[in-house]
Amino acid sequence: LLDDVEPQIQESGSSYESGLLHLERGKLYLSEGKPEEAIPLLESAVREFESGGQKVECAQAHLHVAQAYYDDENSESCVHHISKAFQTASILESLHPLIHSGREVKSALRAAQSSTQVGDQVSSLLDAIRDFEKELPSLQFTIYQGEEELELFIPGLTIQTMGRAQVKRHGKIVTAPEFTNQRAVRELFFFLLVHPDGLRKRAIGQALWPDSSPEELKRQFKNAVYRLRRALGKEVVIYDQGEKRYRFNWGLDYRYDVEDFRTQLSRAHNAESEKEQIPALESALSIYRHPYLPRVSHLWVEPIRNRLFRQFKDAVLTLAELYLDGALYEKAVQTCQRLLSIDPCQERAHRLSMRAHAALGDRAAVARQYQSCRKALSKDLDTSPSPETEELYHRLMDLG
Repeated sequence: LLDDVEPQIQESGSSYESGLLHLERGKLYLSEGKPEEAIPLLESAVREFESGGQKVECAQAHLHVAQAYYDDENSESCVHHISKAFQTASILESLHPLIHSGREVKSALRAAQSSTQVGDQVSSLLDAIRDFEKELPSLQFTIYQGEEELELFIPGLTIQTMGRAQVKRHGKIVTAPEFTNQRAVRELFFFLLVHPDGLRKRAIGQALWPDSSPEELKRQFKNAVYRLRRALGKEVVIYDQGEKRYRFNWGLDYRYDVEDFRTQLSRAHNAESEKEQIPALESALSIYRHPYLPRVSHLWVEPIRNRLFRQFKDAVLTLAELYLDGALYEKAVQTCQRLLSIDPCQERAHRLSMRAHAALGDRAAVARQYQSCRKALSKDLDTSPSPETEELYHRLMDLG
């Protein structure tokens, strides 16, 4: 399966997808007892996630690199990568994202407990893993008839639309040709998700097949609905006889990244204190991937894509401000850089980074950030920094 998807990933040029591929290949070699072959792949995954700003995945990949070096009897490199995992995950202010990967690399973690460099952090993570595993029996699970094995409950559908479009059924990526090879089928599914009340066939056709005749539309729509139900289950699309509308079945057991993202933003908005607001914003930013439905070019996608990016941008800037207020200057810089990697013309992010660099006493970094701002604005917008940015730069540099 990895060999099948590799050409598609190389064609897409996505560092995130490439990182996932290298991570899975590296883990496969680890499971086969081949750490020397796993190491370069896992280190490549780290670089891909790092370049894409995927902090959670980067931290998890570092843990698997550590396990590979442990298996290769290189304790120094093992500890180094465990340390990098904690440094990368520190922006999340939670060990939770490391628990799943930590369960897979316990031998490396236990070996690192005696390290003066990471021993305390490793002990905390191992304690968190033990606490999590104690709670497993109380979590919802499914018992398959005729089998004694208990499997943890996972959503019937896991829907990912940000960064890449992907659907899983019971934890497995949907690879049915009816879905993966039929663009119209995929786009019908994602289109229904953004219209919770459903739509009539004509409205759907105008959005997805605007140039089709009534007869062509009838055939295309019928085929798309049939193939969608065949790939994801008959119950996934509901037809309301009274309203004559088609809609996604919201009564299903599902997880949808856009909903999760907005839920965390709502938590942050309704938080009564910064202590509650910060983890909600961190969680939201860990969910967001750019852009929304990257391979869909229909007009209906653009407003949603822009709206999600604006929400992401506002969350980044708010969180960076909170980090500055809390003297978490390095986190403020890292958070701003994630936004600037997507849109280098965001002046407010440049200003927040300049303030954070100044608070760290790094005047050279302030100057570099300012020059980066000038270069981006000149290249992309043919303009110069605003008076507010100029005034801040001169004040921070004591230029009068």
